[in-house]
Amino acid sequence: MWSMMCDVMPTISEDGISQRSGQLGAGAGDEANFEQLMVNMLDERDKLMESLRETQEELNENKSKLAEVEKERDSLQRQLVSHMPQEFTSLTRELNQAREQLLEKDEEIQELKAERNNTRVSSANSQKLQKLTFIFFCSYSWNTSSASSPAMSAPCG
Repeated sequence: MWSMMCDVMPTISEDGISQRSGQLGAGAGDEANFEQLMVNMLDERDKLMESLRETQEELNENKSKLAEVEKERDSLQRQLVSHMPQEFTSLTRELNQAREQLLEKDEEIQELKAERNNTRVSSANSQKLQKLTFIFFCSYSWNTSSASSPAMSAPCG
């Protein structure tokens, strides 16, 4: 504490030195200058001490705030660690189940699309088969009836 005050010394003007050398018998003026210098130094010391006290108070307040914030941080971190794994594992499990369900639904959609396409093809083939059967039946009946009765000229009328 004293070393800091010794580092900061008030400025001494050189005018006082030249006056002292010019006045060899003026001891009272030197003593007044010395007293003024001492008063200035004491005022400066008081200012520095006040500044030091304020700075120490600020430091102590900041230390206490830091301690409170560290406690809160540690508490939040413990809460995070204790709750996170449980929530994380349950969310991961739910995500995997949702993925499996999505894959199952996608497969089902693909099967339904394939079935629908097969039904369309099958329906088209069925209609073609019906037409071919009708044409075949008509041509067969026309051939058999034209051989027995030449008057029938139109097929399956």
